[in-house]
Amino acid sequence: MSNYPPSRRDGTYFQIPLCAFAFGNSDRERIETIISYSIIETGAKQWKKLTESERHTFLEASVGNRPRRFNRHDPRHLAAVCGADKTGVCLGSLDYMLKQHVALKIFRNSFERQHGPDVLVRLKTQFVFEARDGTGVTVPELAVLAAIFSVVGNKQGPALITQDRIRRRALGYKSQAVFDAEFPKRSDGVKPLTDSQLRSMIDRLHVRKFFARTTYGRRLTYYSHRMTDSQLRKAVIEMKTRRFVSKRLAQLDDAAMTDAIRNQRAALAGQPPPAPDAQPLKQPGGIIPEDVF
Repeated sequence: MSNYPPSRRDGTYFQIPLCAFAFGNSDRERIETIISYSIIETGAKQWKKLTESERHTFLEASVGNRPRRFNRHDPRHLAAVCGADKTGVCLGSLDYMLKQHVALKIFRNSFERQHGPDVLVRLKTQFVFEARDGTGVTVPELAVLAAIFSVVGNKQGPALITQDRIRRRALGYKSQAVFDAEFPKRSDGVKPLTDSQLRSMIDRLHVRKFFARTTYGRRLTYYSHRMTDSQLRKAVIEMKTRRFVSKRLAQLDDAAMTDAIRNQRAALAGQPPPAPDAQPLKQPGGIIPEDVF
């Protein structure tokens, strides 16, 4: 079991593959492994960004905070220490953490070989440690939050998300096809959330302001983690109004074109125009068909 305390830094994030929520035989194993994996992956990326001088300075500054059995020549140890510093986590022994990281990395690689690149979801370290320690959001709620955030991603506007999609993604599956292929193989005994369970979790997360949510027409629910509820409602109104106006304008343009064509055909047949108020039909370049006769 991991023996490091939660992150000391607010505003730090873990980048988690969605399939991690399908890993392991229990919620506890799953969340512990997600933490270990995320710390090392974060550190590996951060270490690559440092210059040689910055790496030397970092190692000198971390002498008093290194975990037991630290080996400065082992890239995995360097990634763990660098990731812990980046996310504000204090490390203990590295052995179990490295084992967890390898296990999830193998699982993810196998998963992606079968189903293509997985979805990545960005979660605050604070939420992940709350789930582990039972001090706030629960592990199932964290999975639902990850499901919603995985769809919203970096969208600036409203994201339309169905409950079925949230239910699948909370289990770690990005699509119905992946769910159908992988869920029967699970050994942890987990079952998809019922409609009632899912609604309750979404409501609790919404009350805690993890995201904004609004429903249009009693069946289309939109989400955002960048806007407030009022801003989201306004954005949905503008989006729906814009689509209606664009569709109506297109219909009017089509009607005007139809009248112009009918008038032109009538003129060629020597008949009066059926739509006398219609504007003449113009070709590219501003040429009216009657100009060429």
